[in-house]
Amino acid sequence: MLYYIVSKNNGGFMIKLFEDNMVNLNELFDDINAEHFEGKISKIPCHWNKRMTTTAGRVFYKMNPFKGAHNPTHIELSYKLFKNNNMDLKKITRTMQHEMTHAYLIEHFGERGHTKRFQSIMTRITGENINHRCHSYNTVGIKKRQEKTWKYVCACGQTVGYRARKPKSGATYRAKCCKGVVTFHNIGYDGGYDI
Repeated sequence: MLYYIVSKNNGGFMIKLFEDNMVNLNELFDDINAEHFEGKISKIPCHWNKRMTTTAGRVFYKMNPFKGAHNPTHIELSYKLFKNNNMDLKKITRTMQHEMTHAYLIEHFGERGHTKRFQSIMTRITGENINHRCHSYNTVGIKKRQEKTWKYVCACGQTVGYRARKPKSGATYRAKCCKGVVTFHNIGYDGGYDI
């Protein structure tokens, strides 16, 4: 069964459809905050994101100009990824713990990324001494293949390949083989593979 939420969005209204059996991420946030963080993470909204595919979750934050610190604003988890993994509560919980650890470190220490402190907290929460950076969830069928239309070549010609994303404007890329500048050309079709 589907239900919807109507919310105000930039002067208009936005309607979001959700399934009945979806995990309430805000309740999960409260449970994890109480159990693992002693309620020290400020309450932030948690949402399902229907556009994210292979990223399991993200925490968003903004700079507080008065404190000179970062404040977490909300957490999003990938609806498509977890639906593809049968809405596995263990995986959803693990991802929420991961994102909440980021939120905690941003709020209390101004730390971003997968630092030693991040790894230590995640090891304490999960009981597993592993790299807590990446997930291994099933992405078959939801990951869109990007066309690799940008060909790159180094000065000596030893480094040649294709990539999907346009290189950053103004950035200089250097090859490992000769330390020469890598040039990019939009070939207008899918190169398909790295040479």
